[in-house]
Amino acid sequence: MANKNIKTSDNYKGTDKNTDVIYSIVASHVLNTQISIQEVEKCFVGDPAFYKWATVQMIYKPNDASFKEIPGKLEDYLKLHPEEKRADFATYDMIVGRDVDKIKRLSSVLSTGTDLRTYWGEGEEHAEENDTSYTVLNLKDNEVSIPYYETLKSIFRSSLIRETYSKYRL
Repeated sequence: MANKNIKTSDNYKGTDKNTDVIYSIVASHVLNTQISIQEVEKCFVGDPAFYKWATVQMIYKPNDASFKEIPGKLEDYLKLHPEEKRADFATYDMIVGRDVDKIKRLSSVLSTGTDLRTYWGEGEEHAEENDTSYTVLNLKDNEVSIPYYETLKSIFRSSLIRETYSKYRL
């Protein structure tokens, strides 16, 4: 049953107006969901344009069709092949992962720590995961006094007094 408030063209030549209206509603919902995801990411974890990507440096010879591109640092390759000249090679960074930084940023936003999973199943293989005890180590702070603290304090105090006096001197 179609919604009576949705208006379609009278000279529509499609086979089924109701089906097209449903597709339009679904497409609008999907598009708006994608836009809202991008907006939430920008607000809470920063603009995705500034995320770091995982790259691999690739080495190639611009004028040699027989040389295959290889991943790695050019300096390391030249150490292994001392007969080669550095001027014959060029490098570029190939992107191998675009979501590396995004995964790190979003995990802090999406992992709230509420409703933690504490039970992992029965049996000996899950005994360690099901153990909810923990060990705590408390360290006491050591307060160490320095013998020239009072001297430094008086030097800084007198310097501050001189600066203040010089600003407001008539």
